[in-house]
Amino acid sequence: MQVRFVCSEPRAMISSITELSTCKYALTVQTPMLCRHPLFQEERPVWHSIDCNVLPKDYKEEDKADRTQIVMVTEDKYPSNDRTEE
Repeated sequence: MQVRFVCSEPRAMISSITELSTCKYALTVQTPMLCRHPLFQEERPVWHSIDCNVLPKDYKEEDKADRTQIVMVTEDKYPSNDRTEE
């Protein structure tokens, strides 16, 4: 048997019992306690910005072959918003 918990207001209740296949069931429980629990919050996407620079006029395509190291620079300009929306 699978037991599925779902955030739901205003009270806790069993919302459904489903037979998934022969002798295999899913029980769905709705409860308001999960609505504010951090482990049941929706994951928020992480956004990063990419800043582009204009290449110098004398840039040549073969200059790329001379580079032996790639350096990644990151800045946390947009920290994640851990607050939940209500």
